[in-house]
Amino acid sequence: MRKIAFAIFLFSFLLKIQIASALETVAYIADGSSNDVSVINTDTGIIEATVGVGTHPEGVAVDSTTSEVYVANNGSNTVSVINTSTNTVTATVPVGTAPVGVAVSPDGAKVYVTNSGSNTVSVIDSSTHNVTTTVTVGTTPEGIDVSPDGKEVYIVDNGSNKVSVIDTSTNTVAATIDVGTSPVGVEVSPDSKKAYVTNSSSNTVSVINTSNNTVTATVAVGTAPQGIAETPDGKEVYVANSGSNTVSVIDTSNNAVTATVSVGTNPVGVSITPDGADAYVENKDSNTVSVIDTGTHIVAETDVVGQGPDGIGDFIGVLPVSGGTVVAFIADEASKQVSVINTATKKVTATVNVGTSPTGVAVGANGSEVYIANSGSNTVSVINTSDDTVTANVSVGTTPTGVAATPGGSEVFVANSGSHTVSVINTSTNTVTATVPVGTTPEEIVVAAPMEKKFMSLMKVLIQSQ
Repeated sequence: MRKIAFAIFLFSFLLKIQIASALETVAYIADGSSNDVSVINTDTGIIEATVGVGTHPEGVAVDSTTSEVYVANNGSNTVSVINTSTNTVTATVPVGTAPVGVAVSPDGAKVYVTNSGSNTVSVIDSSTHNVTTTVTVGTTPEGIDVSPDGKEVYIVDNGSNKVSVIDTSTNTVAATIDVGTSPVGVEVSPDSKKAYVTNSSSNTVSVINTSNNTVTATVAVGTAPQGIAETPDGKEVYVANSGSNTVSVIDTSNNAVTATVSVGTNPVGVSITPDGADAYVENKDSNTVSVIDTGTHIVAETDVVGQGPDGIGDFIGVLPVSGGTVVAFIADEASKQVSVINTATKKVTATVNVGTSPTGVAVGANGSEVYIANSGSNTVSVINTSDDTVTANVSVGTTPTGVAATPGGSEVFVANSGSHTVSVINTSTNTVTATVPVGTTPEEIVVAAPMEKKFMSLMKVLIQSQ
């Protein structure tokens, strides 16, 4: 029996009913083996989108000031820029060889990228998405973080066992610091007074005093530590130990490990939610994300993501979204119904009778209507989301399976797998205005468009045929 999660993978039907503006905390997970980024709503634990990026994405940084996400693509020597309002890639920036880490300045004006293959850091102007400066650092730079005061950038030089410190006012290396063996990740404290560095071959974390750039303490953690993150209040540091499948929790007041949390296989990246309540840990070999409750140091949830999640950096951010209830519409093919699930409470709130063998589901642009392709009755049912009732049944081609609405909401496109056509429905009249012959057995369909504020046109319809 097909699971709900599989239906979610096949069809996009998450509905955000617009009530008032709000903020949403989102985690962007770099799936290094599947060349995409999974977008997780941290309030609901649901993957809201999967965004294709470059080859072998690694580092991720969320810029809440511009609502953009920067992804370092290690295999294609680029940085993908994701627009968080549409979860689409709006720019691809060529950088150095084998980029790994990425970090954004506090004001959002600059993006810093470590290029492990060319021993440099690329500085990107976020307004133009162009590289304005390239700074030479140590050997094999990987982890990177910008101090919260914006004055310095800390770069982990994995091959030379050092940390390079860039003065952001001059874009020059102002200091180099000896740390442990094979350093990987770095995190600057919220008050900019300390920097924490994971040493993967030494199984330690170096604590740096940023006022004089010297190591003041070395903390033993698990095996092969990689990613590192600090809580917003600066009281705890979380370290992903890839070799022992654990996360070490360090009390920053005394530099002692106070808890060790078992997570998935080969944990690599870790990031903390802005409210400090949860730590998200990317488990590369489990294809999962462990969510640790920072109050109890217990794994509260495990989310399945793409293949090989591998991002090191601040991959969680608070982003503006339309507020309201997030609802999932599930096409129950065998029972000729649609189940309506409130994703916050995880409960079915309504069951709507539709046509025979419902398969495809699409939410209209303004969230007021949902369109269901009924493959057994050759119709599309139109559901009013305010009361969850069917307001129209539109006759289309034979065996409709896929359905997609235009961003402007004026039309709905339906893939008819039995008649090898696409029906175009006018949503104001719920009538078919055109029938387009396509390839053999069209099934899935999506409407892609440049998503600007007013949902401009220039749409392209993409149909997958068998």
